[in-house]
Amino acid sequence: MNSDNLSLTFDLDWCNDEVLSYLLDKLIPNSVPATFFITHDTRLLHTIRKYDFFELGIHPNFNNGSSHGDNYKDVIDYCLNIVPEAISSRSHGLSISSNILIYMMERGIKIDSSILMPNINQMIKFNFEINGLKLIRCPYNWEDDYEFYQLNKKYSLQSIRNMTHKILDFHPIHIFLNSSTNESYIEYKKTGNILKNSLLGSESMLEDIIEAYSNKKINIYNLKSYMEIM
Repeated sequence: MNSDNLSLTFDLDWCNDEVLSYLLDKLIPNSVPATFFITHDTRLLHTIRKYDFFELGIHPNFNNGSSHGDNYKDVIDYCLNIVPEAISSRSHGLSISSNILIYMMERGIKIDSSILMPNINQMIKFNFEINGLKLIRCPYNWEDDYEFYQLNKKYSLQSIRNMTHKILDFHPIHIFLNSSTNESYIEYKKTGNILKNSLLGSESMLEDIIEAYSNKKINIYNLKSYMEIM
């Protein structure tokens, strides 16, 4: 695979429309492909659906007390009622089980990306097959809030350039705040105050990627399309 190829994914994590609009205003003018793993309904899903370079997936929350439902089937059904066209999934908190995978396959999910393998250079997608059903399991190897806790934080395209496979996971709220630690996010959740990081962070990483894409230095794919070339 060409090391200049990467996939952009976003876990919505119940972000509000102001935060999601901030992200879309970066992606749409530059026609940047991406997959959005949704947690909730919003009028902005209509906007996302207008662009064929975007993909909508689900971000089911299987944790206790989830607003998505009391059991894994209800959780998956809830998410697919919002985006019935979804074929990709990444679980909130990466919670997964064989029963979850089987029911997702029964409901039409074809790709699961609920495995984080940080800094892995070459990843392998693999098939999960049961009862005549098949699903691609695909790890990802960079996440914006994982970098919060690293000594040498990777918030530039150059810092991940040597990875052959690149499937990146951002969160809209961390782009909005340009987070590089958890402090500004905690403050925003508590008070609504916006303490934007002025140094390298999630937003500057995304902008670095968008600039390289606009200058035709890299290729970007949504997750569904990336699976076709990986």
